[in-house]
Amino acid sequence: MNTKRTKIIYKNGYPFFEFDEKIYSPCMFRSFRPTPANVSLAHLAGIEVFQIQVAGQLNGMDVPYSLYGGVWQDKGVYNFKNFDRQIEMFKKFAHGAKFIIFIQLDAPEAWLEKHKNSLSSFYFLHTSAYDEEWKNDASEYLCTFLKYCENTYGDDILGYGISAGRSTEWFSGTNYYNENTKKAYENYIGKKCDKIPEIPEEVKNGEIFRAPESEEYKFLKFASQGANITAEFFAKEAQKVINHKKPLGLFGGYYNLKDSLLNVNDFARVWDSGNIDMIFAPASYDDFRQIENSACVTVATDSLKMRGIVHINELDHRTELAQYPMEHPVTQNRMGYRMAEGNIIDDCYDNSFDAGMVLRREFASSVVRKSMLWWFDFFGGYYASPEYEKLLRDCVKIYNGLKVGEFSHSVAEVAVFADAESNYFIKDKADVIRSFCYNGMKEFVKCAVPYDLYNLCDIEKIDLQKYKLCIFLNSFKISKSQAEKIKNSPCKKMWIYTPGCVENDKINFDNIGKITGMNIKTVHKASDCAIDFDGCEIKFEKAVNPYFIVDDDGAERLADYKNTNGCAFAYKNGNFYIGSGNVPEKVWRFIAKKSGVHIYCDVSGAFFADERFISYQTVHTENIEIHLKEDAEFCDLFDGGIYKSENKILKYTAPKGTSKLFEKISRKGKYNEKNL
Repeated sequence: MNTKRTKIIYKNGYPFFEFDEKIYSPCMFRSFRPTPANVSLAHLAGIEVFQIQVAGQLNGMDVPYSLYGGVWQDKGVYNFKNFDRQIEMFKKFAHGAKFIIFIQLDAPEAWLEKHKNSLSSFYFLHTSAYDEEWKNDASEYLCTFLKYCENTYGDDILGYGISAGRSTEWFSGTNYYNENTKKAYENYIGKKCDKIPEIPEEVKNGEIFRAPESEEYKFLKFASQGANITAEFFAKEAQKVINHKKPLGLFGGYYNLKDSLLNVNDFARVWDSGNIDMIFAPASYDDFRQIENSACVTVATDSLKMRGIVHINELDHRTELAQYPMEHPVTQNRMGYRMAEGNIIDDCYDNSFDAGMVLRREFASSVVRKSMLWWFDFFGGYYASPEYEKLLRDCVKIYNGLKVGEFSHSVAEVAVFADAESNYFIKDKADVIRSFCYNGMKEFVKCAVPYDLYNLCDIEKIDLQKYKLCIFLNSFKISKSQAEKIKNSPCKKMWIYTPGCVENDKINFDNIGKITGMNIKTVHKASDCAIDFDGCEIKFEKAVNPYFIVDDDGAERLADYKNTNGCAFAYKNGNFYIGSGNVPEKVWRFIAKKSGVHIYCDVSGAFFADERFISYQTVHTENIEIHLKEDAEFCDLFDGGIYKSENKILKYTAPKGTSKLFEKISRKGKYNEKNL
């Protein structure tokens, strides 16, 4: 058994891999179609660490995860040659590289054929969580494969990832019925039940809330734990082999996806297990990928840091070179992806300028958040040009330069809190989860305001004294101790729609007033909550019931509902309250300014900053002015040149959409070109 150890070490606060006394940059490369072409291109660009996917199943687009085939064939039957062929290709075309091995634990077809009472964990992970036969056989495979890897390629492998469930990201479908699930649920509630409770997701008369005391809520909360109970189990099994000598990671813990049931889980269970060192997560999808928007993360990265877990940001944006025919699906189990039809991939950037600038932006976001990262070349060829090879090389060079210089702290004056548990109380088809977290963050991150991002469950461990503003995106359930901590903090607070409405396992809308410190009237009527704020309309996509009016003479009236004279947006004693989701950038900027938060730029764009770096991108102007807290001199890391601010304003000119990354020149002396 290989005995060499990989450590995740920090240089000036930035994470690196250390193996056999050598430090490796965590700028990595991943592909479902690794070939000599893209592997050698990435390696020539300076990438030293590659992810290898070991899977024999189909992905969510109904094509194979890997053309090399899986290792797990059936119970106790393993084909290691499929893995050998893949790793030998990597070693040949990326000589001297190291690897992160991803092991997919969903049962192969041959196993499922022999176990008629078992369901595929890829689609039904919440039911497979209680399938002991699958878990035992998958665990046997996991441990056997880990031993093989360490004995055969231990000197080449830096770490591992474990995968299961839909998209290998520990998601599940919503068909929960299975005899194993029923028995586990009976143990959970401590009594027999005739059948598993139904989970009606239809919304009538805008009534979006699920009652916490209902049987459907109890079952949903139980079912949503399954994925993470399973992940925790496999992580513990893996550590029996690697014994914490190599870092172990998994996907999971997303807060700002647009679905509820795919996303809701008690992922803190896995984070707190002590068996996970890395959380892989894709950079935020869809709207966030557009050049006119800003980068965002899908996990609460600052909650990960509190636990000593490193965040690995997956940059899976599709360049214009990805506009080619997708492979045809090999089954009919389609999951709604338009690419599964064999058509031209069309969710790509139109040109290399847009794609390159967004990739610069995502890299800068990762640097400021002190995250590891990888570029995900889904099906090959995304980076097959000299321009992209240079971009990868520049990024790797910049990240390696982080090892020298000065330690850099966060400059965030805003803390943002998201709450996974609150999603339990919203019916999935209400289509409002996205309005709080996804759409809220899409607008907030364009305000040029640095922020720290946490899960609400961690708030009692956080020093709120360092923030001027705390934003609560979807905090429907707030414990008494959490409420007390928040109330006693000196920062301003921003509340949305129904904060604290779940009290003592019941919906109690009267509690909103206690949380916000305002008298708030509940109106039991369906409304889209359309608000007019300084000519800007704010509303839900669909009507919700109830809606709320601030009925408090002591509150500052900031905006009204359009169809009534009721106050919808107000401020009182350090608390902001707004009665609708989909809070736009204009409102976020207003709240930040009123809270005394430093806003670095008046023009909407993508802005990231810490003590050492400033990054900005906008499509609205070529003449940029960044408002600093103090004058400083900067080096442009991508395009070159030295810039000096005057009167605390950093000015520069660049084509619209250009993403810049500036490093502050050390106060101890002249900037060292070797940093690059």
